[in-house]
Amino acid sequence: MGPPCLTSPKGRNHLSPPTPTLPSSCPAVAREPSVAGGGAKGPCPAWPPGVKSPGEKSRYETSLNLTTKRFLELLSRSADGVVDLNWAAEVLKVQKRRIYDITNVLEGIHLIAKKSKNHIQWLGSHATVGISGRLEGLTQDLQQLQESEQQLDHLLHICSTQLRLLSEDADSQRYP
Repeated sequence: MGPPCLTSPKGRNHLSPPTPTLPSSCPAVAREPSVAGGGAKGPCPAWPPGVKSPGEKSRYETSLNLTTKRFLELLSRSADGVVDLNWAAEVLKVQKRRIYDITNVLEGIHLIAKKSKNHIQWLGSHATVGISGRLEGLTQDLQQLQESEQQLDHLLHICSTQLRLLSEDADSQRYP
């Protein structure tokens, strides 16, 4: 593998160094020939530290959290709840890998399902309906079990009272 400036991220060597991507508004481009000639990469040296170039996004803007919210917004706006993942990646201006990260999680919690290779469908409302119906059934089961428990407690109380009365009754005892 060659020097870092001659190697792409995938490890393939290039014959020429990468061309700089400094904006024309950067004052260092006109003044410093070493910067203008290639070899400088990243924000303009004349900018204060921590200031990003106009086209650079912050960590929050590229976060998976914000991207997921924006993806769900796209999904909610679709008429039939179906979204093309290629289109979503273009609209959101993110790598398709990020879209896959989002869809894998949503599919894992049964909020979406794959319709085809690049199309997913929202199931959230259907899943919610099933859950609420199940919750009602479980609530009714719980109520019936609580009523049965009360009846059994009452019967136990009656039996223990009768047993105590029988054991205390002089006529029931064989030997004094």
